Amino acid sequence: MLWSDQMGISNLTGTTYADVTGSKYFCPVNARLREITVVIAGDAATSLIEGVDIRFNSPQWGRDLVVSASGAGIRTAPAVGIQSFKFQCDLPVSASIGIQIQLRNNVTSVTPHISIIGTFESAQ
Repeated sequence: MLWSDQMGISNLTGTTYADVTGSKYFCPVNARLREITVVIAGDAATSLIEGVDIRFNSPQWGRDLVVSASGAGIRTAPAVGIQSFKFQCDLPVSASIGIQIQLRNNVTSVTPHISIIGTFESAQ
């Protein structure tokens, strides 16, 4: 069975890695993480969103998974829509082991809103 779950959200504006809201993420069942979707939005017309790096860490994996996504600059009218970014993966996830999720901006952002959604597969 495939399903999606919000793994974390972030309004962080800094340029060093910091935990997102929801980190550590605990999957409700043992599963496989098949895809990560990053949705970038701004909270105001003056939002500035450039590139972000998101780092996922689980002791099950042996190394970090890092994905990058980009915004569309300053969100003044007429604002250009920002596409969602999808990253394919195939990683084991245990219900008893949390996934640490950290984000950093490549430049200081202004009022960003970033959602991190995982697509999982399990027998349950």
